[in-house]
Amino acid sequence: MSYQTEPHPDRVDFLLSDQRSLAQRIGATRPAIAAVLERALEGRPPSAEEGAELLVLRGDDLSALVATADAIRKEDVGDIVTYVVNRNVNWTNICFVGCKFCAFARLKGHEQAYDHPIEFVLDRIQEGVNRGATEVCMQGGINPEMDSDGYFVLLRAVRDRFPDLHNGPTRCGAR
Repeated sequence: MSYQTEPHPDRVDFLLSDQRSLAQRIGATRPAIAAVLERALEGRPPSAEEGAELLVLRGDDLSALVATADAIRKEDVGDIVTYVVNRNVNWTNICFVGCKFCAFARLKGHEQAYDHPIEFVLDRIQEGVNRGATEVCMQGGINPEMDSDGYFVLLRAVRDRFPDLHNGPTRCGAR
């Protein structure tokens, strides 16, 4: 059975087993999709509208998108896969902003509100470092009672105790 006659040509197992070359896959796509993919191979990202269209691709178009992404990944970073061990620390959920998307924030005085001291943050980071963390992500609400330099004090304490955290080479996906 060929790729085109598979009953579910957008299933991951079919996409990964598609033996056609990148050029063949792009050649089997609609012209507008082929143009977007060819520009991507040249290092030019799609527009927002084109990106939205890529999100719903199926069949040959999806296969060409997968192959294009894989070719760009291989050109950018090769076949070596790496990862970062990260420690995520939430030190306060007290926030007054009221963003519509946030399910995290609490007002001061709420029974679930918390505002942990710097030592708590440092202890959580140490736990992560003990498990191999090389990066830390700190999240907290916008606490109106925090000192004006509170974020700087917190960051200085982390940097002083963990000077090598996240100092290695990084790549942010920029082409």
